[in-house]
Amino acid sequence: MNRTLTSVAGLLSVLMLSSLVVAPSAAQQSAGSVYKWTDPQGHVHYSDKPPPSDAKVVALEQRGMAPAGPRPRPAAPAQEASPNTPPADLNGLKGAVADDIHKVNDEQCKAAQERYQNDIRSRRIYRNGPDNQRIYLNDTELENERLEARRDVNTYCNPSN
Repeated sequence: MNRTLTSVAGLLSVLMLSSLVVAPSAAQQSAGSVYKWTDPQGHVHYSDKPPPSDAKVVALEQRGMAPAGPRPRPAAPAQEASPNTPPADLNGLKGAVADDIHKVNDEQCKAAQERYQNDIRSRRIYRNGPDNQRIYLNDTELENERLEARRDVNTYCNPSN
């Protein structure tokens, strides 16, 4: 039984390796020219081989594989920019940046509020010391932590103040 499993596993690995060898060659064969031509009787044919000399070629289509890697960017359309008016796409980018800044400010405000609420609800607060041991703040350090957390709420949630 064990020998059968080993031979099946070996067969599967050979099949997988052979598919890796065959797949690229099949892709290369499919890449190339496709001919569309009409024979003397008027029948339309499609082939990857050139048509006979007495046939009328209707179309020749080149097919190939796309190169790997980054593709070149299309050239941007030329715009006449006046010194006082930014291009329209720049205005859109400025709006997107403003939206992103607003989102970050909201996140910072929320984090500051959560920290402050945690600080005022907690009787004891600790910081991690060496070897991740808890070092509890004394009353003065606790008060300073709460004041700093409140300052952060004011800074992040009321930026105009």
